[in-house]
Amino acid sequence: MRRPKDITGQHFGHLTALYNTGEKKSNFYVWHCVCDCGKEKDVPIGCLTSGNTTSCGCAKTGIHTKDNTGQTFGQLTALYPTEERSGSAGVWHCRCACGGEKDVPIKYLILGRTTSCGYAKLKSHPKNIAGQTFDDLTAIEPTERRDHRSVIWKCRCVCGNEVEVSLHRLRAGTVKDCGCRRQLRRPEADPFLSER
Repeated sequence: MRRPKDITGQHFGHLTALYNTGEKKSNFYVWHCVCDCGKEKDVPIGCLTSGNTTSCGCAKTGIHTKDNTGQTFGQLTALYPTEERSGSAGVWHCRCACGGEKDVPIKYLILGRTTSCGYAKLKSHPKNIAGQTFDDLTAIEPTERRDHRSVIWKCRCVCGNEVEVSLHRLRAGTVKDCGCRRQLRRPEADPFLSER
């Protein structure tokens, strides 16, 4: 028996094939698809490959936005659509469960390709150093900034000051404090030294 063609993840106009429903229509397997606008639609594979169906219908009406406000995708909640586009797909501004915010193409949300702002992934990553101490500095949380490829971390010094230092410099020991040691070592005028 001939195996049905697998088109999972393939794009046909505004539609991305998600999975084969197992149903047939006009002797073609019906695929469940997601449109760039966010709507989902079941389409026979023949209509997709022939180019007869390229959207959920929004391309004909000129409406390319579905209201996804408040919908949750993994750890992300869609807040509002931005004016940006990713190809023909709309991009939504989302809030992560950790409190971070991120702009994500709606199709990535629906397909499950993007499920968080990335911070949760970083926390479980081997390079997570939150709470670790390096000399006088204790790592608090990563920032969005990078020093080359090294994540820059917000750290708290034993003196109470906060400073941002790259992971590489912390591990290499090239930065040991917020700079307070240098200030303590700064020579002050000794009133008992005689002038020359």
